[in-house]
Amino acid sequence: MGDVSRRRLILLDAAAALGFALLPQLTPVRPGIGAAPDAVTVAVLSLATALPLVVRRLWPVPVLAVVLVASCAALAAGLGPAVLLAVAHALYMVATTRRRQLGRSAVLVGGASAAGAALLTVTGGRNALASGTPSLRSDFTPEQAGLDGILYGQLALIVFGVLVVTSEYTSGMMRVSLLAVPRRGRLYAAKMSVTALAAVAASVPVTVLGYLVTQAALGSHGSSLGASGVPRALAGAVVYLTLMCLFAAGVAAIARNAVVPLAVLLPMVLAGTHLLSLVGATRELARYFPDQAGNELLTVRSPHTAFGFTVLLAWTVAALGWGWARQRRWDG
Repeated sequence: MGDVSRRRLILLDAAAALGFALLPQLTPVRPGIGAAPDAVTVAVLSLATALPLVVRRLWPVPVLAVVLVASCAALAAGLGPAVLLAVAHALYMVATTRRRQLGRSAVLVGGASAAGAALLTVTGGRNALASGTPSLRSDFTPEQAGLDGILYGQLALIVFGVLVVTSEYTSGMMRVSLLAVPRRGRLYAAKMSVTALAAVAASVPVTVLGYLVTQAALGSHGSSLGASGVPRALAGAVVYLTLMCLFAAGVAAIARNAVVPLAVLLPMVLAGTHLLSLVGATRELARYFPDQAGNELLTVRSPHTAFGFTVLLAWTVAALGWGWARQRRWDG
């Protein structure tokens, strides 16, 4: 019976992989930045990104590594953010089957994602700037390039925020924690405070070092830490990452398991809301999602920083408040 159920799940993964392979074929989900890739390139990279997902239940970590590399190549070729949904699909399986390796998995996934994004940005950006070709977005700047990788590196903190909360429920340690600290409000506040401090401690060096590495790779086209708008954007990036980690922790406290938060948050931040922002009918609505609003915090010289901070803070406070209400009523 178990083998039959496993085969059925693999068949479902095969169907999902087919969908992920077909999605990049749709031109509306590919941003128009320079020349569009030819049909053969799109087909090959789409298959390379999607086909490994068929066996994600058998080898979750190797599949994630392959899909992440293929997605980075697809992004470099101009396929757009739709390929990142395949990364979310693979990452979900790793996060839900490797809970005992929470810290290591979160750091590796986030570091690999940020490094891949930074590599794509600096290599593609430097070559295009040097050659004078129009393959970059019209709004490309070296200052912003140093911060773009953060949007992918946030995966680590989202996974961390979710699993640091849900691990106590799934392992039964919540009862032990309540015996040690019977006042649930104090326990919840302490847990979220530690989560926030860990997020800040990870965000500061990653943000600053990521920016410096990107500028060094851009060579003569790079900028400095003191460039106009950069210090504020770097501080905003730390705030963004911390609030997104707390938002994920709050959603996890609401759900009391890792399945729902990871299934919703990973696709959302990787591509979901970005795709909504590309469609005219949903562009305005997308601005009010936490990740899209928070992007204003790490946008150099953004005129909408206050708006983005307010929206993201509201989502975070709401998630943490609802999570606290759920924990008060938890009876084991």
